Amino acid sequence: MNTLIKILVSLILICVIATGGIYYYLFLSGDKTPLEQLVPSDAIAYADVKETRKLAIEIATSGQADAIAEIGKITGGLFALLFTQIENEDSTSSFSEMPQIEWQALLEAATHFNRQVAIFALESDIESLPFHGYAIAHFQGNSENFNGSIQTFLDFVNRELAANQSETSPYVIQTEAIDQYTINYIGLPQVKEGISVAWEINPSWTVIDGRCVFGLNPRSLAKYLDTLNSITPKTSLEQNANFALAAERQPKMDGQAYINVETFIEETAIILNETLGAQASDAGMSIDNGIAAMGLLEMETTFYTYDFDAISSTITQGVTYREPKGILSMYDHSSEMSPPSFIPLSSYSASSTAVDLGEMVLMIKDIILQTAPKTALMYPNYKQIADQQIGQDIEVFLQDTFANEFHAFSSVSLSGSDKSPYSDVSQSQVYVFGLSDVESFTQFLDEKISPFREIGIIPLIEENVAGFSTFVFNNPENPQSPSFGYSIAADKLFISYGTGYAALDSMRESLALLASNGPGAMQAPKISKFFDAHSEKNVAMSVIDVGTLLDVAIEFAERFKASADQTEDAQIVEILNQINWEALESFDIKMATISLSEDHLIFTKVRTLLE
Repeated sequence: MNTLIKILVSLILICVIATGGIYYYLFLSGDKTPLEQLVPSDAIAYADVKETRKLAIEIATSGQADAIAEIGKITGGLFALLFTQIENEDSTSSFSEMPQIEWQALLEAATHFNRQVAIFALESDIESLPFHGYAIAHFQGNSENFNGSIQTFLDFVNRELAANQSETSPYVIQTEAIDQYTINYIGLPQVKEGISVAWEINPSWTVIDGRCVFGLNPRSLAKYLDTLNSITPKTSLEQNANFALAAERQPKMDGQAYINVETFIEETAIILNETLGAQASDAGMSIDNGIAAMGLLEMETTFYTYDFDAISSTITQGVTYREPKGILSMYDHSSEMSPPSFIPLSSYSASSTAVDLGEMVLMIKDIILQTAPKTALMYPNYKQIADQQIGQDIEVFLQDTFANEFHAFSSVSLSGSDKSPYSDVSQSQVYVFGLSDVESFTQFLDEKISPFREIGIIPLIEENVAGFSTFVFNNPENPQSPSFGYSIAADKLFISYGTGYAALDSMRESLALLASNGPGAMQAPKISKFFDAHSEKNVAMSVIDVGTLLDVAIEFAERFKASADQTEDAQIVEILNQINWEALESFDIKMATISLSEDHLIFTKVRTLLE
């Protein structure tokens, strides 16, 4: 008995020691220097992941790992397919399957990073680079093993390219000595002109002081390594007050990002003027005037934070600005708007914004006139024509007609039949505008549309939907031709268009929900709880239901494979057969977003819910 107890105690101790060792290796060992201390405070952009393996473990144990891996495989395959097609644009070769991406080698390379990984950009004084781009990560293990894993991945890529008759030279890791640094790099293909050629982009990296540092090319990377010794915690990005705003808004985070919008806009304006300035000038336009008119020069900082907790995630994004000019003026107010209850549950995307359509159109007009001074000279003539067409001053009409309310939602569905899935697809887009003067607007529509209805030029049919007069146009003999409908209900203008048998059903469902007061897509339990927690000073909200969209995509793929022509569609069917549709069926994700307005700050929270 004593022997059995000793064995059990020994096993428990071994498990405790092993667990502690694994935990120490994953989360506690290695350099703990916050990488933001190694980034200059004037960085144009920055993004990081605080604990890479912690995040990987949370994703792997979230119950969505298979679906996420499948989406990654599809995305990688599509990029590989696109890239190879571009390289072979003069070739007559075709594909019988999606290029396969072998991830194992990259996963092995990634095991060298168990802590923070950061990506950032700095201003460039190198003519061939518009900016310096870097990544830096805490590194553990043997750098030769890391290089070996990268080369193994490149070998898979080379074999895939060769199988598809690509003209691209094989990718190999090369080495260049610059000053005291030995830098590894991958020479990108030079067979065509493009960004990689013009900017001399050759991904580069080296391991120094227990960190792996990546750059866009060897010279750029060496330049950053030279500055590392001059960066102190007090002169680093960590001490930048705008950078710290992210932690103030969301203390718990797995990663954060920052963009110095002021510098970014300045650099972008220089690039645009150098590349497109002459063409814009010939067209009577000014890039600088356009940027100023949009209010972009008033923007200071954009920051992001990200937290993942295995069953959901939260992203906080903020924009700081000086004066609410241009597009910023649309959000410089608080409305405390409530989630609308008339958005159908079948919608895969829905958004609500405290925006006045009339004000938005007039703002766009001002931006255009400031951007194109020659157009401004002709504007009085254009306005006079528009005034005559609507029978009143168009600017006054826009100012007085609409309210501070705009909604949009989209849906897609498949009707059941034995026909091709293409003919059974219905897609619908509905826009809802708040009206401040319903009576005048209704009278305006009647005056402008009724004469054309009576003589059949606009063949609208009137329906009664949930007690609301609704006017629709569709072609039953050709359901894939565009359908259109509108209704004025509860001080709102509903406009819908789409194709398919159910093109206008989303608007009909919305009107029925409006009459019954819901509940709709934004009243789902987890969604409404999130909105209720941020009910003050909000200016926009939205919901995206990825699961609903995937369900339709999966059904479409199955029906397409069943009805496909075995000769013409064989390649597409082969690609569809390589996708693990069962894994995607479990990917039931909803994303809820809400934007709030404060003094010189607009910030947005995005909550991703894994059902």
